[in-house]
Amino acid sequence: GRHPSMRRDTGCGPWAGPGSACTCGSTTRSPATGSTDEAGTEASEPGAQQGGASTGVWARSRGRLRRNVLDPLVFSRHSPWFDATGVSVGFVVGFGVPIGGHVLGLGLLRLALRFNFILALAVSSVVNPFNIIPLYYGYYWLGSLVLGRPVAMNFEVFQKIMNPVLDKGYFWEVHAAFIQLGWEILVRWAVAAAILAVVSGTLGYVVTYRIQKKRCMRKAQVLGIQYEKYLEKLEENAQANKG
Repeated sequence: GRHPSMRRDTGCGPWAGPGSACTCGSTTRSPATGSTDEAGTEASEPGAQQGGASTGVWARSRGRLRRNVLDPLVFSRHSPWFDATGVSVGFVVGFGVPIGGHVLGLGLLRLALRFNFILALAVSSVVNPFNIIPLYYGYYWLGSLVLGRPVAMNFEVFQKIMNPVLDKGYFWEVHAAFIQLGWEILVRWAVAAAILAVVSGTLGYVVTYRIQKKRCMRKAQVLGIQYEKYLEKLEENAQANKG
């Protein structure tokens, strides 16, 4: 029940005067007939709640995108190739490594390559637990198309098969469950993963490099130095911070 003060404000309960209209909650009482209309407003509440939840999720997603991807690019103190390689590696790992192994994959690549690890980690989350089932079903469909094999599994069946993978807590458990999906699924997945990793990695590098190069050129103009000198300064700062 509600607090009595809330009922006093709405004119409901024992404080309601003769002929007053009660609007407590979603109920409207007619002073003439005394009838109650609950269906219309109550039916609208679930939709409103769902709309608010969807708006909240979208707002949080945009916030994470700005904070983890856009801001590091806009305020980057690295050379264009360094950021571009980070985006490229992030896409390659995100699309090419099964979910649960992204951090490990990035860590191993970091031993051999120089790139913006934080940016790569953010980009690799393009594949996440919220979209993995429809995305991996797209892998299955694309792999079947490339291999010339029929799409013998509908989305509902694929979803049931994938659920045990998402239920695992540790990445080695996720990978073990993923391998148990079967050869027919894994072959299709591998073909699609290779295509998406190469295409997204290449496009990610080219687009990011061009954007960051323009940003660095504008910054060099503001500082009144040549673009090449500004890049040398960025490399020196990177080496100093690394040391």
